Amino acid sequence: QRLVARNSFDSAALSAALADPNPATAFNPFSDGDDNDPETIAAIRSDTLFTAQSDLKSANLTTRGPLLDTAGGSIELALGADFREQAFDSMIASGAPNVPVRSARARDVSALFTELRIPLVGKDNRLPGIESLELSLAGRYEKYNDFGDTTTPRYALSWAPLEGLKVRGTWSRSFRP
Repeated sequence: QRLVARNSFDSAALSAALADPNPATAFNPFSDGDDNDPETIAAIRSDTLFTAQSDLKSANLTTRGPLLDTAGGSIELALGADFREQAFDSMIASGAPNVPVRSARARDVSALFTELRIPLVGKDNRLPGIESLELSLAGRYEKYNDFGDTTTPRYALSWAPLEGLKVRGTWSRSFRP
């Protein structure tokens, strides 16, 4: 993406014009515009060019299936892995001498994850006030090429006291690299 900002200003030229001891060429910010020297205004004006490109590539592999049948239902296990490649490249050029400043960042992230869903109470063993009760245990391991690695757990409980009403609670840990 390319963006050009017209009628921007050159901060270095503005600072110099504000500090100029000559009242005829100094920039007066309290003026209505007519009191400022046209050459000073032309020196302060600038176009800013900003370009940016962001790329995200990812691959994911997941499998899920039943492990064991219980009175509450089927215990299910999910396993997976994913990989992300993220890149951001930007360039900004403004003012005189209009020297571009470029910034490029990239990151690779690989992850392994799992979830175990355990139905404790289901349609075959429901009780008064407990239509269903399910426990979920999950974890995710992520490795960042620029940050390190981390493991994040998640625990969840789902309870249906009657059909059509479900109460859920989750605890997890998260982070922002």
